[in-house]
Amino acid sequence: MDGEQFENVGGKRYLRMLEFDVKQQVWTGRSWQYVLEDNQNAIGDFNMIDDTHGLVIERDNGEGTTDKACVVGAPTNNCFSQVAKFKRVYKIAFSDTNVGKPVEKLSYIDLMNISGSEQAGTQAAE
Repeated sequence: MDGEQFENVGGKRYLRMLEFDVKQQVWTGRSWQYVLEDNQNAIGDFNMIDDTHGLVIERDNGEGTTDKACVVGAPTNNCFSQVAKFKRVYKIAFSDTNVGKPVEKLSYIDLMNISGSEQAGTQAAE
């Protein structure tokens, strides 16, 4: 395939989201595309919050913070060899007009850039 990915939109990989009718216990045959921000990213979790909206955690494969990154050549017992750079919660929308197409990403929270996060967990110690 000359380096082309099987399922992509404009060179960005997508994950197919299938619709299941829980009342009738059948697949509807409808699907949507969740386009990843980076081809190496993955979905950590996905939940519907009503009939037409969902929340998706999209993430890279890293963990930890830059201050806990491993130093090259040092033991990796107490550090992270691949530090997290991308972790977001997206609110997405499904509709009849975007069936078979990308879901609409309405908004997101960047979990790597939350104001005051450097103080998280310190309140109990005060």
